[in-house]
Amino acid sequence: MRKAFSGFYKPTPDDLLELWREATFVLDANVLLSLYRYPQQARDDLFKVLESIANRLWIPFNVALEFQRNRIAVIAAENAKFEETVDQLDAAESKLVEAVEKLELDRRGLGIDTAPLRESLKGAIQEIRSAVSAGKSRQLAISHDDEVRERLELILRDNVGRPPTNQKEVDDLITDGDFRYQRKIPPGFKDSSKARNPTDAKYFHDGIEYTAEYGDLIVWRQVIAHAKRNGLQKVVFVTNDKKEDWWLRESGKTLGPQPQLIQEIRREAGVDVFWMYAVDQFLVHARQFINAEIDESSVTEVREAAAKNVNSEVSDNLTATDVSTKELVSALHMLGVGTAQLPAYQLTKGLKRRRSIRSTTGQDVPSVVRQAALAWVDNQRIPTETVDTRFGRFPEFILRDGSSVRGIHCVYDDLGGSEVNLLSLFLECVTCVAAGSFTTVTIVFVSMPFTDGINGALRKKAGEYASNFPSIKCVYLQFDDSFRVVEVKN
Repeated sequence: MRKAFSGFYKPTPDDLLELWREATFVLDANVLLSLYRYPQQARDDLFKVLESIANRLWIPFNVALEFQRNRIAVIAAENAKFEETVDQLDAAESKLVEAVEKLELDRRGLGIDTAPLRESLKGAIQEIRSAVSAGKSRQLAISHDDEVRERLELILRDNVGRPPTNQKEVDDLITDGDFRYQRKIPPGFKDSSKARNPTDAKYFHDGIEYTAEYGDLIVWRQVIAHAKRNGLQKVVFVTNDKKEDWWLRESGKTLGPQPQLIQEIRREAGVDVFWMYAVDQFLVHARQFINAEIDESSVTEVREAAAKNVNSEVSDNLTATDVSTKELVSALHMLGVGTAQLPAYQLTKGLKRRRSIRSTTGQDVPSVVRQAALAWVDNQRIPTETVDTRFGRFPEFILRDGSSVRGIHCVYDDLGGSEVNLLSLFLECVTCVAAGSFTTVTIVFVSMPFTDGINGALRKKAGEYASNFPSIKCVYLQFDDSFRVVEVKN
């Protein structure tokens, strides 16, 4: 039965060992572009693994094309993060100094000389500004040349698919695209919304027109053609794409490639074993099967980068079809980010401008409250899960168990009694789940000691929103007489 239904089976440990010894590794464009996003250690570790299997690496032509087309934009986006941080520091310094001066503490008979305090404040901000500047100095400049691309070229050499010779060759790859997408045949059917944006729906290269919504299908067909042409028996595809038109998910867990992908490449190209990796698992297995020296921090950084970034090539378009409640669609308008053809990463950026999520993790939360919340989260953890604690960030807790990633975010204030803030919080959760960063997200509303937390109307709304999204759950905690948090019903 395993032979007839190979798509539903995971490779055995012996199969995985053989894959790492013999398979051809195919890289997706989002993997190559992620090299610009990773910190130096993670980038170097990934490069080391690629160099160790360089003679068995290959990328389809369209992967190389997407890398070249998007490289400059990714570099610019990474540089912009540092510039935005410097602007925020300047604004913070100005506001803090102005606020202290308005208090006129020197004239209140308190015996406090604020001048040294202001100088200490400016000195601390300057230290942070210097650290940010140092980090920015290590970023790549927008240029025709950069060290990442040069290193990739040395590794890949000529292991790149040949370009199409004419328009018909590309058209033949996607002639049944509509048929496949309507029947949810992987890959690519989650990209169908790309056709709705006339600006990005089509692009030209070397006199040939390409259709954006069929990018994944073209790459897949090029992989199959290469495997068939070269008689490949073992193929591994490495991608940062998290969507369900590549991965089989059940009960919040990623089980492996979509079975139809395995069956198709076996049927069309005679491949014996096909498997897929996200970059973090690729690094973990490189360490396990070929003794690659991978720093644990690199695996963590790769996972965090995947959680933060929805790659421009593979980002989901959140439309009214994807977000099925009127309330959430209306919230997009209220937040000033629109609803039509909105890439997930742009939505996240719009939400961050509102800063409503950040207000739920204020630095004024007492440590005893945070520790109580942490103890509650630890009690929710299953034995095989690890917990990353990130106070002041979204989500505050990340629980990992292999390919399953759960987010838990604590809300310590009353959201200002604002439904817009509640909607913003839910939209952040929806975005993360839609992008594949998390399988589920739990929002924990914590009633601080001697407070009531969010009001009844917002609790009711939160319940309505959560009922529409099985991957998002709401929990309510309050402190008992022993100053421990206990879960209460809504």
